[in-house]
Amino acid sequence: MTCPVFIINTPGDQDLFDNVAAQFSGDDRFLVSRVEGVLGRTLPSIVCRYCTHDPNSVNNKGAVGVFFGHVNAWEAVIASNANYALILEDDVVVDNLKMLDADRFPADFDVIFVNDRTSPVRTDTPDQLEFEHIGSSIPAIESRHMSVGGDGYILSANGAKKLVEAVKTDRFFSHVDLRLLAYCLTDNDVDTYGDTGAVGHELRNMFRFLNRGTYLKGFSTYPRVVTHKLDKSRRVREDQLGRIKT
Repeated sequence: MTCPVFIINTPGDQDLFDNVAAQFSGDDRFLVSRVEGVLGRTLPSIVCRYCTHDPNSVNNKGAVGVFFGHVNAWEAVIASNANYALILEDDVVVDNLKMLDADRFPADFDVIFVNDRTSPVRTDTPDQLEFEHIGSSIPAIESRHMSVGGDGYILSANGAKKLVEAVKTDRFFSHVDLRLLAYCLTDNDVDTYGDTGAVGHELRNMFRFLNRGTYLKGFSTYPRVVTHKLDKSRRVREDQLGRIKT
């Protein structure tokens, strides 16, 4: 089965899309498409306030724009009628694409994080991708002192439908990558894997505002499949430009 690949790409950044798409050239297992990203600075302040219920969202328009771009990708997964799709941001390098074997995906998964930030900290080199409960990646995320990262994940059609339904109630506050992680975890998971660190603290704060009836079956991979290029953050740029506009 051909796996759709949806690359979230903001207007004016066609070269970034081309660079990521080229990494799939010659691999007929994948069908690459562009998904329109959203430049946060273009969002009216009233839209940010309404969609987040967070007055401070007008100072974080970049984060709101990134969230909207990912929702575009979730809707694209549903519209594709595929069983699953690979969702990427347009600033990644593909590392272990040949190891991505759908026959080995965990049963009934909703989301599989395949990025470097969530990949467990290990030193071995397995011949095949290995999958772990995403909660077990919290210590790895903590140790890297980075965000969760929404730059690479496999999303099932069912998972996409759950996410679209969830944001109808929970709206668009905070960062989409942390939201994805939160939807995969229960309070007990945070107790087990990340109760003492910054990520665990952020998750507990987020839990207070979410409809906790929605849980995704989430995993991470080892080794990683994509790596985020550590360029200057466009989200931060859009946050700054959005503040100037406001």
